[in-house]
Amino acid sequence: MKRAALLLLLACASAHAHSFPGSRDVVAQAEADAVAILVSYRPATETFVPPQPDHERAKLALARRALAVLDVRLDGAPLQGKLELKLSEDPPGSGRPFLVALLTAPIPAGAHRLTIDVDGDREPTATRWLDRSKGRVRSGGPRRAGESFQDRGQLVVEWR
Repeated sequence: MKRAALLLLLACASAHAHSFPGSRDVVAQAEADAVAILVSYRPATETFVPPQPDHERAKLALARRALAVLDVRLDGAPLQGKLELKLSEDPPGSGRPFLVALLTAPIPAGAHRLTIDVDGDREPTATRWLDRSKGRVRSGGPRRAGESFQDRGQLVVEWR
């Protein structure tokens, strides 16, 4: 009985030693006439990701999970743009999925307001924005350009 308990304890300690936390990073880069939103996502080892029959389906399943906590709007309407996805392993050869999603969209001339609402999730999320607008952005926040906020919140960037 003691031996079985010891083996169980060792197995649990061993499994715990190989678990990794998940993470999501969201970076919105404001350009003079466009926005680029980069989302990198690494699910926690405890996060259930259903097995997928091929690479493309796995990429789409992880993209849904990575982007599910984000509501991105331009002037109150869902942001329309181009979405590119890349799925790899981090570190290479580890079998741990790592997804990068890039959403790019034009920002027409005139005043516009971009909002990114970040909802809570199991994996922590760090969100920040960068101002590469050459003076066209009049405000952004809740933090200054380059400074992150953690987990839930709303990022707002306003163009002139």
